[in-house]
Amino acid sequence: MNISNRLRRWLPLTGLMVLGATVSQADINLVIKPNSSSQAPQSEFTTVLEVQPFGGSVVGAFDATIVYDATMLEILDITAPEGSPWSGNMELDRSSFRSGSTRVVGFTTTNVTAGSQPENWLNIRWKTSSQLDAVSQITVTFRALIDATWKPLGYFPWASFTIIQAPGPQIQKLNAGTSTTLGVVPSADAGFNFQWQKDGVDISGATSTTLTLSNLRSQDAGTYAIFISSAWGSMKSTIAALAEAPAIVNSPTGKAVRRGGTLTLTVATSGSGALAYVWKKDGVVLVEGDRFSGTNTASLAIANAQFSDAGSYEVIVTGLVDPVVTSTPAALAVVEARQARVNFGYTAGQPITIENSLTYAGTPTGLGWQTILPEGWSYVSGAGKEGEVKPALGTTNLLEWSWASIPASPCKFTVTLGVPAGTTGDKEFRAKAVFGLETGSNDILVMPDPLVVSLAPDTHSTDSDRDWKISLIELTRSIELYNTRNGGSRTGAYKFDPAGEDSFTQDGTRVKGTPTTLTCYHSADSNKDATIDLFELTRIIELYNYRSGSQRTGQYHVQRSPPTEDGFAPGP
Repeated sequence: MNISNRLRRWLPLTGLMVLGATVSQADINLVIKPNSSSQAPQSEFTTVLEVQPFGGSVVGAFDATIVYDATMLEILDITAPEGSPWSGNMELDRSSFRSGSTRVVGFTTTNVTAGSQPENWLNIRWKTSSQLDAVSQITVTFRALIDATWKPLGYFPWASFTIIQAPGPQIQKLNAGTSTTLGVVPSADAGFNFQWQKDGVDISGATSTTLTLSNLRSQDAGTYAIFISSAWGSMKSTIAALAEAPAIVNSPTGKAVRRGGTLTLTVATSGSGALAYVWKKDGVVLVEGDRFSGTNTASLAIANAQFSDAGSYEVIVTGLVDPVVTSTPAALAVVEARQARVNFGYTAGQPITIENSLTYAGTPTGLGWQTILPEGWSYVSGAGKEGEVKPALGTTNLLEWSWASIPASPCKFTVTLGVPAGTTGDKEFRAKAVFGLETGSNDILVMPDPLVVSLAPDTHSTDSDRDWKISLIELTRSIELYNTRNGGSRTGAYKFDPAGEDSFTQDGTRVKGTPTTLTCYHSADSNKDATIDLFELTRIIELYNYRSGSQRTGQYHVQRSPPTEDGFAPGP
């Protein structure tokens, strides 16, 4: 079959049709009987060659040849019924030769009985080659050389059968408003019937060798096939597929994500068939696995986002037909926003300082910060990289900052707050950073959420018996926290444990340098990193070593002003 529009091959061969022919030459017929009307590549089928002599009861010695293309077909075996004149002469290589790709197999009979009867049949079993899908059809020819007293030597009756390839569907781009014609040319003018189908459904009135589609629209996309039938059998061949080209309906949108968070970038597309997707970051193809998933789908998910993930993301989309399309790049920024108390806790009627930090990877178009205060607390002052827009003195409830000139990362600033007299209990601070991109603003939750500030304790964490003295036993407990190890590395990591003797215990699972947030920190942990380092341990030793005269007493007291690193000072 021939396609009126020559397009590149897309799908494999779908079927074969075997057509037979009977040729009569006066006193002898060669008849080919197909017993299978449709086959698939590399499948087996059988043809029957029957000799029908006329005008006498016996035909003399009969030489026959089969001529075929050995690159397209293979003869598996040739057999005949017991007692047949063909018997004993079935060796394929007994009389054969090649000329290029053509192979000629010859064999000889004894006397052939007149009439149409099974003993005159010759069964030939074939196998099609994988190369058959490269041609439209092949023909196998049978010839007979008669050596008989009743006919001159060299009379050549012949017969043949043809294998018509059912071509795979051809992919054609659907161009809206245009027309296209699909068609087939049968290999024989026997009585063929035709019926065109779209997506397996008959098209009304489409019963000729061609199908013309006019003023194409998107609903015309689909797979077109023709069902061909004749007295010899039938075949359904998928001729072509009209496909809409892929298109980007909505490109992925740029986003800012909290460090350690998860996000998804999605592209909306149109087009026929299953579209193929390839995601890239900064021009490099992303590989599925680790923290990236969906790298070959319409949605790319990134888990546990890190600063290294910031960059430009795009997706390349390929369809059944050209063109290949690429989305508009989407900018991804990764942001870490944190808040921490500078003082160990608050004292009613006394100011307290909160430290804020904003670290990011990406290119912001704007930055902002908002903090919700406990009831009655107010803004006193700020320091560090406060924005050009900041709260006014005495502002309560909601504090807001913004930067006209974008500060470099990291951006750190402190806020001093007024605490109302008589305040008691734990107080919560909730905050968010506002990270602007060209596609809009993104809210980043500030961690910890919430930040809990407790009333400053009246004793040091090391002072487990609360007698305002640091004893040797209490000191060794702090040294134990300092000596926490992970593997062979000293980390000094600890965690809050209300059941512990000092409300803390060692954290041997944490790797050195890993940031963490606790609900309550040790008094000695002046930088609130959930570890006791050597500097902080020596501060405890300083309190332990306080002497009254020549006697070491380990006495200490609370000191809020001027502030100390832990809110305490040596002495009674």
